Amino acid sequence: MNNEELLAYRQQIIEDAIRMKKKPDRTPHFANYWTWKILDSGYKLSEALYDWDKLEDSTIKFQKKYGFDMLVDDGVRDPMQVIEPIGQSSYEVDDEKEIMNIRDVSFMSPDDYDLFLKDYPRFLWEVVLPNKANRFNSDLTLEQFGEVFNRFNGYAKCTQNIVSRLNTECGTPAGMLSTQSTIPGYEQLFNFYRGIKGTASDMRRIPDKFKAACDLLDEMQLYPALEQLKTSTRRANASVDFIGLMLGHTILSIKQWEAFYWPSFKRMLDAVVAADKTCYIFSEGSTKRFWSYFKDLPKGHFAFHVEQDDIFEFKKELPNCCAVGGMHASLLGGGTKEQCVSYAKHLIDELGGEGFILSQDKMISYRNDTNPENLKAVCDFVREYR
Repeated sequence: MNNEELLAYRQQIIEDAIRMKKKPDRTPHFANYWTWKILDSGYKLSEALYDWDKLEDSTIKFQKKYGFDMLVDDGVRDPMQVIEPIGQSSYEVDDEKEIMNIRDVSFMSPDDYDLFLKDYPRFLWEVVLPNKANRFNSDLTLEQFGEVFNRFNGYAKCTQNIVSRLNTECGTPAGMLSTQSTIPGYEQLFNFYRGIKGTASDMRRIPDKFKAACDLLDEMQLYPALEQLKTSTRRANASVDFIGLMLGHTILSIKQWEAFYWPSFKRMLDAVVAADKTCYIFSEGSTKRFWSYFKDLPKGHFAFHVEQDDIFEFKKELPNCCAVGGMHASLLGGGTKEQCVSYAKHLIDELGGEGFILSQDKMISYRNDTNPENLKAVCDFVREYR
């Protein structure tokens, strides 16, 4: 197949796996690989993270080497250098240890909810930006601020180049970072404003203000995106119609889930079904305690990435949903090629066909997470196994 035919083929087997109307020609294979791609390409983390060309090169090299059906991370996830001219306070990069960390940072205090709810744009300029950019103050020059926009243009161009080259040079459809997506207000507060500690505290100490902030973000961003979903058509190069995220659920009790998370998330799921679209839900941690909420979802619309839960148990409890995952990072990093291929075969034999996409259970980020020879053996096997 040429790359155009390969792109169409990959889109079709992903569609068949999620829709569950017919068995795909073979089991699709998603790459849940993140900063590992940089290390495997021969670059130091800081080299690629601060050089758009090297970041692009590492992604394309990775796909040409392993040949996945979709890269979950198919763009620039952490555009660290964009905000660098005015200071960034979230990231830590250690080339010697080959790790990148994102600190749990809050960019607002509980006292800032009043301004958040009264004047959201002013809140962003007067609270979030100064807290996020540690050089954003009266001494900041116009040239420094302008450089942020120049770098943002570089970031946008890099992501566009990656997606275009994945399509044309690799026959690979768009993944999570370049497909239409949005997240509930709770997830935004958890990920971008209050962090883990702040979110956990606010839900208990000022639940009314926290809920009002969630609702405001939903009204401004989530619900308009869901309205657009009703009439939008899938991008020609995309693997699914919509991407959803489940990240902040990891700290929630059932009572908190029902109060702050489930109403808007359910609205998102219902919108996908009403529009007859497909949606890939990228979830972290364990989702097991919330499975009962998904049992009534109509079959053929949702693919859930299973990270810390048993994927066989997930499929038994939620046969109406496509399961993504199954391949243990611990095995890819510490097992033999024979063990890895044998387990991939076991997963496909037991779960393959309608409703299963093979992927790695964890976000692969550190060098020892995967032995490249093990990964190459698994990828070659999956492409040929029917």
